[in-house]
Amino acid sequence: MDLKHQMVMLNLRRKRFIKRTGRDIVGNLTSEYIKSRATCCKCQKIGHFARECKSPVAKPR
Repeated sequence: MDLKHQMVMLNLRRKRFIKRTGRDIVGNLTSEYIKSRATCCKCQKIGHFARECKSPVAKPR
């Protein structure tokens, strides 16, 4: 594939991403920036992801 074709395909993927999520791809996001806005699914607190949550897991019934 040539470079022009690869750029066209990359742009199409970017447009699909914007259409699907409603937000544009931002340059270099660090995990700290993302974590500061993230909400945990387990404890509903801001600042960490569910896989890093230290709250106890409820037992299933």
